[in-house]
Amino acid sequence: MSKFAIRGIIEGFYGRPWSHSDRLNMINFLGQQEMNTYVYAPKDDPYHRYDWRTLYPADHIKDFSELISAGNKVGVSIVWALSPGLSLVYSSSHELALLKNKFKAMQTIGFKKFGLFFDDIPNKLIHKEDMEKFSSLALAQAYIANEILAYLKELDPDAELFFCPTEYMGSGDSSYLNELGNQLNQDIQIFWTGPQVCSNTLDLNNAKTVSQTIKRKVLFWDNYPVNDASMQPELHIGPYINRDKELLKYSSGILLNPMDLVETSKIAIFCAAQFLNDPLDYSPDSAWRSAIEFLVGSEQKEAFIRFAKANSYSCLEPYQPQYLEDAINEFQAKLDLNDWESALSESMQFFTQLKTDLSVLNKLPQTLSQEIKPWLEEYKEWLEIALNALTILIEFRDLSKADAGDKLKKARKELREGLIRSVDFQTYCCGDVIHNFAQKVYRSTSYFLANTPYF
Repeated sequence: MSKFAIRGIIEGFYGRPWSHSDRLNMINFLGQQEMNTYVYAPKDDPYHRYDWRTLYPADHIKDFSELISAGNKVGVSIVWALSPGLSLVYSSSHELALLKNKFKAMQTIGFKKFGLFFDDIPNKLIHKEDMEKFSSLALAQAYIANEILAYLKELDPDAELFFCPTEYMGSGDSSYLNELGNQLNQDIQIFWTGPQVCSNTLDLNNAKTVSQTIKRKVLFWDNYPVNDASMQPELHIGPYINRDKELLKYSSGILLNPMDLVETSKIAIFCAAQFLNDPLDYSPDSAWRSAIEFLVGSEQKEAFIRFAKANSYSCLEPYQPQYLEDAINEFQAKLDLNDWESALSESMQFFTQLKTDLSVLNKLPQTLSQEIKPWLEEYKEWLEIALNALTILIEFRDLSKADAGDKLKKARKELREGLIRSVDFQTYCCGDVIHNFAQKVYRSTSYFLANTPYF
């Protein structure tokens, strides 16, 4: 059984970093899943990025020591990374001394693996003295990285360095990457996120191209299940898919960038662990279902799967939740055949089942439940909206009855209020599927009541 050499995660997202207890929890989980690497690189740790010149205070050093100890117990290497690129003067001997001093301080407490990151910074030299000394950004960064690795190896011959380039996604054949490949010490691992920042696929051709350009196997920084920045409304709890089973040929490993939601991120990490430990025998759906059962238990498993299918939108599945779309499309198909009875009864049954699931989902493990509370709350709201829309159609079908008009008006009023509330929803639960269905129902019945359409 072939497995990737480097398997794990990189805490590399923007926003609130994990707590110390979160990291200890995750390191233990990684060990259980036969993952072997955790990289510390939270963008909003000031000592990691904006205030990189300042040494960590004593309480941080204590926490780092505990992380190293926890990792040693479960076979997980703890990698400490620094991201100085926003303000670093590459040509300055003083700046280089500050870098060495900070790396030495972290080496002293027990780190053996390190990261030097130049992601999300200007893609050209910005200091006059750097432009005078270096002909390109790649040469400047390679100089710094080689100096740091040489310094670390003087103190510890087993020291390792992971490098994140400024150009970390794309076609993989640029002059910048070619220069890095030529200039960087061959012992340095180079990160790559794939064709995109958050890549829908990690395919063999792209991996082959970039590995040939950088003259070594590529180390993937997989931006999934991370949901920072504009992705915050999304909940990335779908299967781990679209990663080529032959990537081992050109890749030394994959590190996933998780969400700030620690427990919730374990679904993707559990799945990825199965892929990374045995890619050729990996079954995405089977791994996903096992991950959910591991996290929530057998009693809540099926209800959670249905909830997860309503939250499928991500870089891996960049389209509306298929589970809900299929239900609405089936409803419309029956309606087109004038089979109102089957269309309404089956759709009411479908959404009533999802509403019934809410009582089961209320029994989720507490930490997980708190993390996903905004999505659960709006899931409930959307199900109410869907059932209300169906109620309108039931009353519309029976419009000839004496009180049907009043019932229809009342149901439309409630639906309108739900749709107005949805304008302020904070998550992307259910995508746009129920919203579009409900809006269509509201509009289509407006004429018959001589009302102004909702939009």
